[in-house]
Amino acid sequence: MRGALTAFLATLVAGVMAIAYAQDIKPDRSIKYRQGALTTMSWQFGMLGAMAKGERPYNKDEAIKRASYVAELSKLP
Repeated sequence: MRGALTAFLATLVAGVMAIAYAQDIKPDRSIKYRQGALTTMSWQFGMLGAMAKGERPYNKDEAIKRASYVAELSKLP
């Protein structure tokens, strides 16, 4: 019983701290974070677009790598 109470209190304290931290994030930091993620995505799309237009030689491995980066980056913003 005492172990369960300790675990509950630890979880409660962690939850309260997480809420306090989440409210402390300033909007300008969130904006810069999203802008950085979207800028990186646009760079990856630029490389894929250049391959699609024939402006850059097509490389299957590089295209797969760039597409996987875009897929992962799309989760960030």
